Amino acid sequence: MTKKKTFKILITLTLVLACIVSAYAKPTYEDNRPSVKDWIGGKLPNSASLGLIDPSKLTVNHAASFGFSGSGDQSLMQSLYATRLTYKFSNPLTVNLILGVQNSKFNNVPGINSENALLGGISLDYRPSKKLHIRLEFQQSPLSTFSTGGMSGYNSQSLFPVNQVNP
Repeated sequence: MTKKKTFKILITLTLVLACIVSAYAKPTYEDNRPSVKDWIGGKLPNSASLGLIDPSKLTVNHAASFGFSGSGDQSLMQSLYATRLTYKFSNPLTVNLILGVQNSKFNNVPGINSENALLGGISLDYRPSKKLHIRLEFQQSPLSTFSTGGMSGYNSQSLFPVNQVNP
C-alpha cells in the first residue's frame, strides 16, 4: 500500500470511530428548569406559576392550505395558515379560538385584495346533552367581491364547524 492510501484509510477509520463515540455521548448536566407547560399549568411550587389552565384539557391544531385557479389571462393563488386552540373547561363547555393569516399576493383578479388578511374567531360551545347544543360565536374573516358561487368558506360558513366540536 502506498502512504496516500494508508493515510486515507486512517482518516476514514478515525472519522467512523468519532461518529460512533459521539452517537453514545450524553450531556453531563441536567436541565431542571421548569417548562412553559409547568409554569402555565400550575405545577410549580409556591406561587411561581399561574395555574390558569390545565394543559391536559388544551388541544392545539395547525392547518395550512394552498389553492390556485386560472382562467384566460386571470389567475388567483391563495394560501391560508390557521391555528386552532380548543380548551375543554368541563364536559359540556368548550372554548375554541382560531387565529390565521390569508395570503393572496399572487393574483390579478379584480376585486380580490392582494394584501395579507387576518382572520380569527372565538366560540363558546355548551352541549349538555346530545339533543341540545348552544354556541356563541364571533368571527372575523376576509371580505371580497369575488363570487365563488357559494363555495368560498368565508361567505357563509362558520370557522367552527359543528362536527369538529368535541361532544
